[in-house]
Amino acid sequence: MGRRRPAAPQAPVNRAEAAPLNYGGIGFSRSNCAGQVAGNGGPTGGRAHNPFPDASVISYSIYKLVHLFGLLLAFSALGGMAVHSASGGTARASGVRGTVLTMHGLGVFLLLLGGFGMLARLGIVQGGLPGWIWAKLTVWTLIAVLAAVPYRKPAMAKWTLISLPFLGILAAYLAIYKPI
Repeated sequence: MGRRRPAAPQAPVNRAEAAPLNYGGIGFSRSNCAGQVAGNGGPTGGRAHNPFPDASVISYSIYKLVHLFGLLLAFSALGGMAVHSASGGTARASGVRGTVLTMHGLGVFLLLLGGFGMLARLGIVQGGLPGWIWAKLTVWTLIAVLAAVPYRKPAMAKWTLISLPFLGILAAYLAIYKPI
């Protein structure tokens, strides 16, 4: 039989300097699931208990990709609807209307998910939202509402198509320069 090595001594947790833990955006205090404070010799042995040991935090880059993918979905769906309607197509004649509306809805959802995920990674969502975020939310709301325009008012389909790049550059300007 082999000899057992003695356990390495652990540094005690200084509760005055201990910051709250953050696993996947969910804040936890230094206590375990049973409510016993870590550091008191409980089942965690003086270490902070991780209730989600396999949880990983989504990076800022992934949120940015999700945001950009949502932008591409929403803009391509809106552009397709606007071109189809401007060339005389109707909602009933469109064989892919459901697919295009699903792309648009999913795109707007991913825009918001990625955008708020990036804000959370940057720590901006604590407290109130800055003015540039409210302005971007207004742009994205306009993008969401524009899905109803091409088939309800075919005369506006051309203007919907023309407005898309300007709305996109406005949203990019607000995100990059944060003017308000």
